[in-house]
Amino acid sequence: MTAYSAVTAGEKDAESPLTVSLVSKLDLNPLAMAEYDDTSPDQPGRWKLIDETTVAAQTELDLVGMTTAYDTYMVEVVKCYHSSAQAIRGLVRRSVGSVWAGSTTYNADTDGKGAATGGDSGSTTHLDLSYTDNGPTSAAWAYSGLIYIHSPMDSAVSTQFSWNINYGVSGNFHGHDGQGTYRTAEALDGFRIYPAGGVNITGTARLWGLTN
Repeated sequence: MTAYSAVTAGEKDAESPLTVSLVSKLDLNPLAMAEYDDTSPDQPGRWKLIDETTVAAQTELDLVGMTTAYDTYMVEVVKCYHSSAQAIRGLVRRSVGSVWAGSTTYNADTDGKGAATGGDSGSTTHLDLSYTDNGPTSAAWAYSGLIYIHSPMDSAVSTQFSWNINYGVSGNFHGHDGQGTYRTAEALDGFRIYPAGGVNITGTARLWGLTN
C-alpha cells in the first residue's frame, strides 16, 4: 500500500476551497476525495457511464460499448419524442459482426398505465417498449425512463430486460412497465431505441454499467 503523508494547513493553497477543518478530516480518511472521482478505480455497486447519444430527427438512437466488465447495464432515456405518433421499440446489437438483431428472437410483456395500452407482444423482431401504444410527438410530453439489461455479453445465456417508460399524449398520462428477453444465447454489445413506422426520434439516451 502506498505510504500516506498527512497534509498540513500550511501546505493548503490560499485559493483552494479546502478549509483547515476539511484538511483535518482528509488526514483521518485520505481516500475520501477519491471515493466519488470518476478517474478513480471503479467501486463495486456503482454505475459507470459507458456511452451517451443525442439525436435530432433521426430514425434511431444507438448506444454501444457493452463488455464483459459489467453484468448489468441500464439505459437512461431522457426526453425523447417522435416526428409522428408511433410505438416505442428497442433492438440489441450482436457483438460478433456488430449487426443489429432484427430477427424473430424477442419476447416482451408490457403493462399499460393511465390511457396507455399493454399486453404480450409474443415472438417479435424487436422489444415493444410501449406495446401498440403510440409515443409522444412533442418535447412538452417527451418520454423518459429506464431500461435494464441483464448479462448481455454472456454468450451462454439469453439476455433479459425490464423497463419503465413514462410520457404524455394529448394531455393524458401514459406509462409502461415491461419485461422481455432476447432468446438467442449470444453476446450483445449495443442497444437501439427507435419508433415504429420508420419515423424520426429526437432526444438523448445514456448507457450505464453497474460495477460488479
